[in-house]
Amino acid sequence: MSRAYVDFSTSGLENVLSHFIILVGIFWGNRVLKDTNYKHLLYFFLSCSLLYLNRPDLILIFFPLFCHVLFSNSKVFPLVFKALLLAALPVIIWTLFAMYYYGFPFPNTAYSKLATGIGLSERISQGVNYFIDSYERDPITLSLIVIGSILGLWQSILTRYLTVGVLFYLCYIISVGGDFMSGRFFTSPLLVAVAIIALSDVYKIIYYFILSYGLLIGIARVDYTLLSSSDYNVTFLNEYGIADERGF
Repeated sequence: MSRAYVDFSTSGLENVLSHFIILVGIFWGNRVLKDTNYKHLLYFFLSCSLLYLNRPDLILIFFPLFCHVLFSNSKVFPLVFKALLLAALPVIIWTLFAMYYYGFPFPNTAYSKLATGIGLSERISQGVNYFIDSYERDPITLSLIVIGSILGLWQSILTRYLTVGVLFYLCYIISVGGDFMSGRFFTSPLLVAVAIIALSDVYKIIYYFILSYGLLIGIARVDYTLLSSSDYNVTFLNEYGIADERGF
């Protein structure tokens, strides 16, 4: 029922692969916290590596958990370093190739977004507008991100570090001024928030509340998601320059 999640699961952008890698990373991150062995470390670090390659800024979501895993296992540092070095090889190889072939280590979109000459205050203002636009068009997405973040801070080590990572990423979205595609940057934080909710150990009444709330506000926008037809057409551009990209 998330409009953003539906739109950008069929968009041809990197969102779908990001979602898959994030779920894999959460799975192996959970395994590492329960049992620190070479296999678990390697697969978790490799998930971080692949997420960076798919969309570099998404590494912010895993960064707090990555740091915790890295620095909380100092007693087995040789094992950690060996797994990290092997997992980082795809990033190292790709970066060297990019420097040789393109002349830049990062995608050109990174330079165009971060070197615009637009002041930070203006970018923050536009980033806030991006949040407002998303809530107005698709309230369930940001609502679940907030609910998942609140739950995550009071649950396990895994959910706490994932929550901090989501907050890092949301701050990043604001700092770069959001995007012109409504909801695009919120699909990965949403997925992490839903994973946090699923991993949380809370009273059933809280789960029932979340479910009821999600259904209530999701049904209000069901024409844009589950019941959307081939006639779907929204070409309106709001005053902030943010579009319903699928509708457009």
